[in-house]
Amino acid sequence: MILNKVYNSLFSFDNKGNIINELVKSYKINKNKLEIKINLKKNYFFSNGKNLNSQDVIESIKLYLNRKSKYPYRSNLNFIKSIRPVNKYEFVINLKYKFAPWKNYLTFKILNYEEIQKLNPNEYKTHLFLGTGNYRFYKVKPPSKIILLKNEYSKEKNNFEKLVFKVILDTKTNPLKLINKEIDIAEILVEDVKPFEKNKKIRILKFNKFGYYFIVFNLKRNIDYKIRKLFYNTLYNTKFLKKFLNNRGKIVKSPILLLNNSKRIKHIKEKPEKLNSRIRLTILTNSESRIRRNFILFLTKEMKKHNIYLKPLFFEYHKFIKSLKSKNFDIALSGFLLDIDYDISDIVHSKSPFNYSNFSNTEFDELLESGNRELDEVKRKNIYIKIHNKWLKELPIIPLFSLYYYVGINKKITPNNFYKIVGSITDPLYNINLWNLINY
Repeated sequence: MILNKVYNSLFSFDNKGNIINELVKSYKINKNKLEIKINLKKNYFFSNGKNLNSQDVIESIKLYLNRKSKYPYRSNLNFIKSIRPVNKYEFVINLKYKFAPWKNYLTFKILNYEEIQKLNPNEYKTHLFLGTGNYRFYKVKPPSKIILLKNEYSKEKNNFEKLVFKVILDTKTNPLKLINKEIDIAEILVEDVKPFEKNKKIRILKFNKFGYYFIVFNLKRNIDYKIRKLFYNTLYNTKFLKKFLNNRGKIVKSPILLLNNSKRIKHIKEKPEKLNSRIRLTILTNSESRIRRNFILFLTKEMKKHNIYLKPLFFEYHKFIKSLKSKNFDIALSGFLLDIDYDISDIVHSKSPFNYSNFSNTEFDELLESGNRELDEVKRKNIYIKIHNKWLKELPIIPLFSLYYYVGINKKITPNNFYKIVGSITDPLYNINLWNLINY
């Protein structure tokens, strides 16, 4: 959320989840779809007055690809073969292979190459780089406060001179702090929405995150398809999920979110049946998440009806991740925030480090790879419909729901261009510089 105010990306997403140009003025793909020439906009300036150019982009990409930088999403850039400048505002990216969602992965923040050259790559994470965004870092007082001031060289409209980000440990106090004008904007817990939604001193905005919670079966433990389908039928073909959510989120019925509302995808429509004999399984999740703990407790009770006895295990985050990676579980409840695209390779491709189910299927992998390389949108969607249908016959994971999130704002603020759906690189305050103050 803070980085989005300080830095810009080549591409971003609009408030409806569509990929759009940010720093990019235009681009051209050659006939073999392996070379992309990008032309940059000329009116973006770092907060020291330096004009952003192609060298900044090239050096930023080189930094992110450098192992020493420990950039967490370096693997997302593996499709890049090389990059070279054409002139001050143009450069060419050569791809290793055809890659349909290439724009989605050129959404990293562009840094100042003059600063990059002065730093060792391993200093990247602790250095506060200059940015071309609407704001610049002014003061950082870890861990409780970060102050941003307007980037005087930004050419975009900016209605706020200063933004102050504070860490509030007890988030249940946020609504009262908003009412008392101690803060202007804050996240509101789901359970606090109803008591305050009719309060005239604050306005509550609802948004969706493009991701979901899901259960994953450890296929090394021989949890057969009959059992996995029983979970599917319990979750999708009863009122269990609807009752649990209680209007707090949306049920996700396909692992491929962009297909979730498509009339062309199939569903299994069977009532869950009781097993002939008892089966005992462990179910694991992150103990810090109340929604995950409650879901597991509710599911444990529900599955007893079908002769499946679950033993809940609640681990702190690092132990939870370690258990997932070591495949030391029967079933786990996990979740992730997605880029807005069809691809689900991260969680089901046999070679992915995040394929915690240990699912391996050559045909499935081939479909995922062909979907990633098909640039024709109609053909690409058809490939992912095939992937969805193949998933129904395997069920290594079962998506559950995407929760609604809420942001409360003081009534003196009028939001413009509110982002109602956000992915991993956007946030509901993405265009806060365009919001207005009233009676201030």
